[in-house]
Amino acid sequence: MKLFNLNSSKSSNGITRTHYLLHGKLITGLAAYGIITSLVVVGTSLLNYYVLAVLLIPPVVAGTLFGIGSALAVPVTFFVGYAGIRFGAPKVIVATIIISSISYVGFALIHFMPFFGILYAIAISTDYVPQVLIPVIILQHVEEENAGKTLGTVNSVGAGLAIAGASVAGWIAHLFGFSTLFFVVAGITLTSALMLGLTIGSSGNRSGHGDRVKIQRPVIKLRELLLFILKNKYLLLASFAVMILATGLFADKFYTLYAFERFDAASYQIAFFDSIYFAVWFVASAPVGFISDKIGPKRVTMLGYGLMGVSLFLFPFAGTIFLLYGFYTIFSLGNVLGYYIIFTGIRTVDKENASLASGIINGFTTVGVAISGPVGGFLWTYIGARNSFEMAIPTSIVAIFLLLSVKLKKEVNVSNEKQ
Repeated sequence: MKLFNLNSSKSSNGITRTHYLLHGKLITGLAAYGIITSLVVVGTSLLNYYVLAVLLIPPVVAGTLFGIGSALAVPVTFFVGYAGIRFGAPKVIVATIIISSISYVGFALIHFMPFFGILYAIAISTDYVPQVLIPVIILQHVEEENAGKTLGTVNSVGAGLAIAGASVAGWIAHLFGFSTLFFVVAGITLTSALMLGLTIGSSGNRSGHGDRVKIQRPVIKLRELLLFILKNKYLLLASFAVMILATGLFADKFYTLYAFERFDAASYQIAFFDSIYFAVWFVASAPVGFISDKIGPKRVTMLGYGLMGVSLFLFPFAGTIFLLYGFYTIFSLGNVLGYYIIFTGIRTVDKENASLASGIINGFTTVGVAISGPVGGFLWTYIGARNSFEMAIPTSIVAIFLLLSVKLKKEVNVSNEKQ
């Protein structure tokens, strides 16, 4: 996903607001960054394949590595919510782009596990930044009834550019090796970050006085954060739902090893999973955004969780890698729908707390991912791939059940008015 800032327009037309994505110096820099970095994309599938099939790290150890990396990402997701308020989303994004680039240089040079684990944590942590800030920026500049379609358009643009980039990365790794691939990714990402930084510096601060006051809000203390989470029970329920889902769907971390062992998949075949993922985001994001505006993000999220559970359950039944691609397509569609857990969480609180709520949702997600790493590696080793995939169904059911109890802000207000 790539970030596009939105011009603060008074028009109520969502299409007009989306059109403003293509204008302005800052937007030009963001668009250029998106295009350049999407030329070569190292997706999750290819990176996990590198760890499991190239470095030959056993699932138990690899799962622990994944878990530690995600666990260290937890404070980052919470911090980004604050940083977006205090410093502005564009500056936060530039900083994390540079840090991420440095981690890929490290991938190319360092294979020693403790240091590689730290670099992996950095790479994973920075991947969460756009997820936290994109919905917040959209809600700050677009009326609520148009937010879904705008987010869908933004995600479609970023994913469309990355479809070919993921396959290119797979072929570079296949022909020249992963070290060359990591250097290439680091180089183009640093170049795009420099361009984006210069663009932001020259565009200046176009926010009004009211916006500047919001950006300078003091950071909430840990005690206040905990009280905020406990006070907003529906945000807490939504957070638990996504945490349980992320924990129970641990098989999505190890399916690349499954494809390698069962179908002898090469790096370019594994990278095609990433291309499928981006292709689904490209095709489905805009329609799903419209659907979210019509039926609400909570229902969209529940449908996504169901699709993710069913698709992972079907993975062991794939007789060819092409059928596995088909099941992964369903999983990716569920991922697109499930992404609206962020809007679900945000809409359980007041708008001024949107950034904080987004950070909390992503934080709980990362906790689930962190738990799923070591637990999933252990289960994958001792109960087998098939049973690991089958656990996706009960996990999805539990997460959906929790979401059924979540009420959005409008629903709560309507209930209060009736009383």
